[in-house]
Amino acid sequence: MPDQKEILELILTAEVLALGAAIKAAKAAKGTQTTSDCVSDAVREIKSKREKVIQMLTQPTI
Repeated sequence: MPDQKEILELILTAEVLALGAAIKAAKAAKGTQTTSDCVSDAVREIKSKREKVIQMLTQPTI
């Protein structure tokens, strides 16, 4: 049975792949063709927005 770290890594990988696919679809909708899977774009976006997302998640809801 996989340990907790491995499970979290699998979940993270799936989320990054899903975001990469969404980014690729958004680019295609704008007419930009790419052979990339856009995973590097997804990782860059996650890293750039991580702090703000965590901050928003830890704020009390109104």
